[in-house]
Amino acid sequence: MTREEDFSTTRIRTSLAKAIDEFIHSEEAKHLGFRSRAEFVSEACRNYLDKNMGPVDVPMELLREIDNIVKGKRFGYRSREDFVQDSVRRRLDELKKGVP
Repeated sequence: MTREEDFSTTRIRTSLAKAIDEFIHSEEAKHLGFRSRAEFVSEACRNYLDKNMGPVDVPMELLREIDNIVKGKRFGYRSREDFVQDSVRRRLDELKKGVP
């Protein structure tokens, strides 16, 4: 579950916020999985600041399943990224232990 202290607010120009909102409602944004301004801005900042992360294509069917898990909040995932990173780490641990 997310807590209030897990977030911080940053102000941006209204014109930039409107441009982001227009993009969020586009088919391209939906295809990329962006559902909110916060998701888009977080991803843009991550991409700019952390050159050690790379994009991975995930079929929309799987993204919808991940979104349902995240929305359900039952398992404590805060985002798609949180779910995917945890899943990949767990699978890598399994492979290191010899689990096929």
